[in-house]
Amino acid sequence: MEIWDDILLDKDDNKIEHPCKFPIELTRRIIERFSKKGDLVLDPFAGSGTSLMAAKSLSRKYLGIELSENYVKVANARLGTNKVIRGSVFEASKYVNIETVDLIVTSPPYWDILTKIINYEPQGDDHIGKIQEYHEFLDNLKRAFAELMKLMKKGGKCVVVFTNMRAKGKKYSSCNDFSKTMTRIGFKEVTTIGWDRRREYMQQFKATLQEAREQVWPEFVLVFEKPNKNKNAEQ
Repeated sequence: MEIWDDILLDKDDNKIEHPCKFPIELTRRIIERFSKKGDLVLDPFAGSGTSLMAAKSLSRKYLGIELSENYVKVANARLGTNKVIRGSVFEASKYVNIETVDLIVTSPPYWDILTKIINYEPQGDDHIGKIQEYHEFLDNLKRAFAELMKLMKKGGKCVVVFTNMRAKGKKYSSCNDFSKTMTRIGFKEVTTIGWDRRREYMQQFKATLQEAREQVWPEFVLVFEKPNKNKNAEQ
């Protein structure tokens, strides 16, 4: 498996107030590899707009969907546009034309983990990050990405940053479960890239390598493709 262990938050990343900050270099690397200039990049869980900032810097067209009114304002202010729409991922086809997206790059909520570790309260009744039951969480991801698949061009890529979850002392094979969910929808698995965030953790918290090993969960860049030919998918 390819491993990315050299991606760190830069000074601009650290200025963003968001509970799940991703380095812009991560999304820039994904966009460079899986799209070309002029392609349309969509982030349906846009947050503070980091992936769209990367798309803009690489001369891609870009759109975002975000449920939180606050983060819609933050993202659009950063971008200097109104390309981030406030809305639900479950209704994405209301905001984006069918079969127009070349690349989806996103990271959905990691179950309800944020509500447990930092008392974060997601906005919106249908926010995936509020769901407490694991299989209901997966079912809602399935519904969300089935909707998003409609927006993608055939042969387009969907790149999802995800992790394996832990709750109440139990470990879940969430990346494997999510990949199975995506193939049931009709996506084709392309590759998986490991994202090792220990160096970032050591940089941010002045931690030792041992502390980083104990505290940092491995994350993964899961790459899928919408097949060129129609495939019978499980609904």
